[in-house]
Amino acid sequence: MTNAAAVWQELDTALGRLAVIETEVGMTFALAAIHAESTQDCLHNRKLARRAYDTAQRWMDRGKLDERELKLLHSKLRMLGSVLRQLGDPALSAQSVARHS
Repeated sequence: MTNAAAVWQELDTALGRLAVIETEVGMTFALAAIHAESTQDCLHNRKLARRAYDTAQRWMDRGKLDERELKLLHSKLRMLGSVLRQLGDPALSAQSVARHS
């Protein structure tokens, strides 16, 4: 394998791991939104959770993950998406309503 190929392989692996980490960051912000004492804090943390969710979605197809890691990522994305819907995320809530119509 050439140096360039090895670098690209490492990059793809790192992007896959980034997607997993972003779901964990997103869940942290989602939980902070659930426990927020003010509406402003709730909305701010929900926004940050959504940003992490979108980042994970964007990088998951680019990253290289083995089957176990990919299942874990999908599971974490579903869980984070569910919490975001419970928090009233406008985009995810609209998708949910459209899917059930």
